[in-house]
Amino acid sequence: MTFDEYNRYDATGLASLIASREVTAAEVTEAAIAAIESLNPGLNAVIAPLFELARGSVRAGLPAGPFSGVPYLLKDLNTWVAGAPATNGCRALRDFVPTRDSVLVTRLRTAGLVILGKTNTPEFGLNICTSPALFGPTPNPFDSQRSAGGSSGGSACAVAAGMVPAAHATDSGGSIRIPASNCGLMLDEIPFTPLFNATGAPAASVPLGSCAAGLPVGVQFGAALGREDTLLRLAAALEQAAPWHQRI
Repeated sequence: MTFDEYNRYDATGLASLIASREVTAAEVTEAAIAAIESLNPGLNAVIAPLFELARGSVRAGLPAGPFSGVPYLLKDLNTWVAGAPATNGCRALRDFVPTRDSVLVTRLRTAGLVILGKTNTPEFGLNICTSPALFGPTPNPFDSQRSAGGSSGGSACAVAAGMVPAAHATDSGGSIRIPASNCGLMLDEIPFTPLFNATGAPAASVPLGSCAAGLPVGVQFGAALGREDTLLRLAAALEQAAPWHQRI
């Protein structure tokens, strides 16, 4: 698979090609590795390549999930992969290597995603540009004199540059929205939502079901200060109406 062929498809497109056996997961994985090796030296988006781990998971056989064989990158913020550094962009954690996968990583693997590495993030995600002292800056993939944004700058840069079709990111104050905007990945305006974690108001993200493509759909609810009871009753009612745990 050439880079042009690989870069022609998004995550669902690659998943469909692999499911229909038009290409193999191994071919797509090698195309993604080649793209990262070619593009990353000038962008510094991927700070911990996990290529052999990815090849090994493909050889061992992937779960028949909705994204089986699709290349993926993890933001290096509170994500544990057994045997891989988990630094949170902090020099004090440069030598921390967890011995187990986090729950998120386990679920991503269950969906069939092939994890190829971890992406750059500012220290503990506390900046709107991605320039940690530990790994150095990640520039905008279209203009090296501009920022990729933060705190998910490494992931946004990698997707925009064509290294992978999708990557993990997190957001509490714009950490997905800012890099997505900076790197040209956000086509429509997404307004900023209240910073529940900053104000102390309770909030919960609740799964609702799946779209026609089989992807999960969720919603975030917020409540007034001190009204956790209202929030928990609402979440419980939704779970009883459509038990999400039965579909994981």
